[in-house]
Amino acid sequence: MLDLDPGTIFVIVLRVTVPLTILRYPVGGVIISLALDGLHMPIAYVTNTLLNVPEESFVGRHDYHSMDKWLDVYFLSLAALVSRRWGTTGFRATSFSLLFLRIVGVSIFYITGIRMVLFFFPNVYEFFYPYSAAARKWAPHLFPGTLVRLVALVSIAGALKLVQEYFQHVSELGVGSIITLVTPFELPYPTLWESVLSLFEKR
Repeated sequence: MLDLDPGTIFVIVLRVTVPLTILRYPVGGVIISLALDGLHMPIAYVTNTLLNVPEESFVGRHDYHSMDKWLDVYFLSLAALVSRRWGTTGFRATSFSLLFLRIVGVSIFYITGIRMVLFFFPNVYEFFYPYSAAARKWAPHLFPGTLVRLVALVSIAGALKLVQEYFQHVSELGVGSIITLVTPFELPYPTLWESVLSLFEKR
């Protein structure tokens, strides 16, 4: 049986229902879905605080993290469904191949429990789709409808995503630790959210 606090349950409900907006709003829906993915801890924290849930039961539970990657796959699958009529056959084949690559990686990760697997199956589609959707809407001349643009987009998105996956799943560094490592700033806590909360600590 899942052991989830109210804030985490609220986040899961949001992450299941909100991505359905992608079917109607291909750009706005995916932006909101990506924001939810990045802000799940603050949302759950605020919800639990408002409901007076003890702090020891806040987000970070194993049960939620075991679903997190599948929730990512869920909203990206909805995006792929929307994009199935876009562009050329090459674009559609690339789109579904990138999504399938991630699904394979997530499946292997949950079977083996080895996080490094996700580095070798990066979530390139998380960058590929938002760019394609935005270009299609606002800058059609930049849409990856040709082989050259398609290769360029996959190469750039792949390189950026590999860096992110390395920090997250190989070095296992949080955003706060990465900021401390690559910038002149030194955050007081390893996670960005804990560092933000520290701004409100009593002196």
